[in-house]
Amino acid sequence: MVALIGGSATAHAGQISVDDALAAAEARNPAVAEAEARVAQASGRGITAAQWVPSRPELALGVESDALFARDGEGALDVGISQELELFGQRGLRIRVAREDRAARSFDVDDERRRLRAETQAAYYELMFQERRLALAADVAETATRLVESARQRVGAGDLGEAELELLVGDLALARSDRRAAEGDAGVARAALDRLIGENDGAATATTGDFPALTASGDAGALAARAVDERPDLAAAARDLATARAEVALRRRERLPNLTVSIGYVYDRGVLGADDFSPPVIDRAFDADHLFTVGLSLPLPLFRSNAGEVAQARGRTAEAEARQAGIEARIGEDVAAAVARRDAARDRIGELDEAATAVATTLARYEKAWTEKHIDLAEYLAIRDRVLAVQVSALEARRDGAVADAELERAVGGDAR
Repeated sequence: MVALIGGSATAHAGQISVDDALAAAEARNPAVAEAEARVAQASGRGITAAQWVPSRPELALGVESDALFARDGEGALDVGISQELELFGQRGLRIRVAREDRAARSFDVDDERRRLRAETQAAYYELMFQERRLALAADVAETATRLVESARQRVGAGDLGEAELELLVGDLALARSDRRAAEGDAGVARAALDRLIGENDGAATATTGDFPALTASGDAGALAARAVDERPDLAAAARDLATARAEVALRRRERLPNLTVSIGYVYDRGVLGADDFSPPVIDRAFDADHLFTVGLSLPLPLFRSNAGEVAQARGRTAEAEARQAGIEARIGEDVAAAVARRDAARDRIGELDEAATAVATTLARYEKAWTEKHIDLAEYLAIRDRVLAVQVSALEARRDGAVADAELERAVGGDAR
């Protein structure tokens, strides 16, 4: 662990662990909710696709009467119902399209979580770095304040020159400026983490614990092969491709005509005159017929080209193939780059941690040496700045290692340690 000039960052009421931050991000981040909403939409399309008939049945009602003309009492009542039927498996293909699409959207949720985990970890450890850099800057400003107060007493006693006092006053101004800059950077980092974990603006979010300890990375080739099996974006791309291919088959099948079946009832009442009887025994009589009807109909032309819909589906297939190939091509590069960054950060941490611990224990002795006039002020300030640079570099290495670890997890699609 890096030995800091001022120790760990100050604890706040809003302290949160990295695991809690990840849980909050998955529960509150709108990107995950948006992806889950797309799954719900796909499920709705699946319900529609599973319907047995492509449209609702149609009910027809007709009435005939001569009331406006001869008024002989002739009339008819025609009631019928018709239903379009699919005979060539379109329903099965629609279900297949909907099923593959829903699976792709489910993998999108997993992929959003994968990306969100890496982004949240990076934001968390960036805030941890800025908190500790702020602690260093605050301690430097406190030390500079103490030295200025001591120098003024020594100037009054004639033990120190005005030039050295002015140098210390300037150094104090720089230290306070650095502290304010560090406060601003910490605020920016805190706001970035709050956005990801769903905290309100102004929340006193603070980190706890330490940067993760980095073990040796695994073989990049083996990790890349594992990523091919585990990356949800690649799985989603494969399902999108399956969806597009099923849609091509569906659009081709839709070239074939659907059959419409209709059944009905007809009541027909006619009028018979005296001429209709032999011998003419009556002047007029009514004749009523009850009929049951069955009909079949097909659209014309029987076979439509459906060329536009098929071309669009083929275009989506080509797009899905290209996207899948692109993800596969990038996986090896993503994993190799993440492994390289993580290993480089791990090596830097090993070198800088030891140096930071060593120089931090000597700084107090150099301050005492200047107070006792064994070294001059310029030498002490140079040593102080060098110690601070080593401390900050050690923190940067720890931060970079934590971010690289999160990036490797994102590249592989799971814990790569």
